[in-house]
Formats: sequence, structure tokens, C-alpha cells
Amino acid sequence: MSTNLCSTIGGNTGAVGCDGQRGVPRKILVGSKAFSSVEYATPDSLQTAILASINLSNGDPNKLFPFPEIEEVAINTEADTTGSLALGPVKRLRKGRPAYSYSCDITWGQYQRLLAFDNKIMPVFSFDDANQIWGKRDVMLTSNTVNTNPFKGELARITISGSGFKDGANASAGVAVISVSYLSVDDFEKRGTYALLPNLAAGDMAGLLDVMLYEPSAHVSNVYKIATVVQVPLLGGDRNIYDEFGAIMAGLTWNAGTGANYGTPLTITSVAVDSTNKCLTFTFDTTAYTALAASTKIKITPPTVPTLVTANMVGYELGSIIVVK
Repeated sequence: MSTNLCSTIGGNTGAVGCDGQRGVPRKILVGSKAFSSVEYATPDSLQTAILASINLSNGDPNKLFPFPEIEEVAINTEADTTGSLALGPVKRLRKGRPAYSYSCDITWGQYQRLLAFDNKIMPVFSFDDANQIWGKRDVMLTSNTVNTNPFKGELARITISGSGFKDGANASAGVAVISVSYLSVDDFEKRGTYALLPNLAAGDMAGLLDVMLYEPSAHVSNVYKIATVVQVPLLGGDRNIYDEFGAIMAGLTWNAGTGANYGTPLTITSVAVDSTNKCLTFTFDTTAYTALAASTKIKITPPTVPTLVTANMVGYELGSIIVVK
């Protein structure tokens, strides 16, 4: 038996022609979606799966949240920790964790929406200027054919800062800074992997806008008026989406419920457009509504995001609303 272990340290070190390398990040997507080998079997199937994951409703464990397009990159990766005995040589004691800061010139309203992710640890996918999306290839039981080697985001701590007032002198003043600090060097280096998506552009992966529901006027018996707006920081500037999507929303299926966790269904007999007041008119089943006790709370649940996309209402997620009898 040989006393030389050098031949057993690793594998061969040759390079594959036209293999990729990490490029300049253009956009990150955060979320716990794990793409199966079936979903990433081809670039087209993975692209379809990514866009479908973006267009899921909040609360779905497979939802991805695209961040704004990146306009400047700063490398904040830690230096390796080194040390030595008195006579040397210098040894590396610990590898520095990868970290990057991304500057994005965005509106104040979008900055406020990003703050929900501030100081959170989440899986991160990175889409670069070579049309490559980067994550990590996880290890699972090979008998699970659907989830063999799932493609996941690399776990990182995200912080949101910057924005604020500009100074009139520097282009970097006033922009939002999204910092991504990866938790595991091994995940980034040893398990880091990518997929090539030649037909996908950063702009194709756009975040959704939340639509708030509210009552613009008091209800009359079992008939309720519900308005739909996108909130913005401008006082009095909330954007009513009725003119664009009122007819679409009225034509979709909504649900209502009462009782514990609003699990007791309440039939909505109709959803109609109200062009005068720029809102929707909900009418509950008369008999069921009359039987409710006074001050009963009713939760109105909207169509899901995939349903909205199918109906050509792309880019929005409707919130729910609780009304009172």
C-alpha cells in the first residue's frame, strides 16, 4: 500500500469547454422555491417554472420575490482569516464568506415594500448578465425521482438600506442598497450551480403590486361596495385600478366566509361593476346574510394570482378584506 495519499485527495482537474462562470448580477430573486429536475430539464421548462413561481399568491411556499434591477455592484466578501506561528508559514484559518451590495435607483414606494425583507435570512437566486441563474444544487435521496438534486437558492442574510435624499452631486446618492451576505462558503462554492436561460431577460422577472381592498361607503343590507387601490406614499395618490381591471375582477370567482378562521362559507350571489363610484358591488345571499348575527365579521377572499394571470390581469395581487354586518 502506498504511503502517498495525494492521489486520493480529489478528482481530475480538467476544464469543460464553454463552461460558465459567475457574471455581473442583474437581479436577485428570493424565496424558498426548490426546482425539481423535471422543472429544470430544459431552459424553457425552467423559465416557465420561474415565472410561474413569481406569479403565486403570498403565503405559497413556492413563491419567488424578484427584487429591482441592479445598477451597481460592490463586492463585500470578507477577507480570509489567516495566522501563523512565530516562524511561519501563514495559514488560512477560515475562508471569508461571500457578500455583495447591489445599488438600485428605485421609487420611495418600492423601497418601502422592500423593507419587509430587511435583515431577513432567505434563499437567494442570482440572475447575471450572461443569462445565467445561480443557486445551489441540493442533495436528496436518489430514489425520489421528482426531487433528485433540487435547485435551490443560496441562503443569505438580506439587508435594505440607503435611499433617502439625493445630494445633487453624486449618482450614487439616494439609491437603495440591497446587501446579500451568504451564510455558507460551502454552499456558494462547492454546491453553487447555474442554469442558462437564453430567452429570459431581467425585466421579465417583475415583482407584483399589492392591491388593497376597502369600503368607500357604508353597506346597504347585504350589498357592499369594495374599491381596489394600489397604495403609494403620495398623499391622496393611491391608484384606483378599476378603470383597467374592474370588468376582469367582477368576472372572476370570489369567496366569503364567517365564523372561526372564516371557515363557514357565505355565498356571494353576484359581483358587479359600479362605473359611477369606480368600485365593485358585492351582493351576499339574502337568506344566509339575514341569518347572521349583528356585527358578524365577513372575510372576502379574492381570486389567486394565477387566476388573475390567466384572466390577463398580470402584475397584481389582490388582498382580502374583512367587512362587518
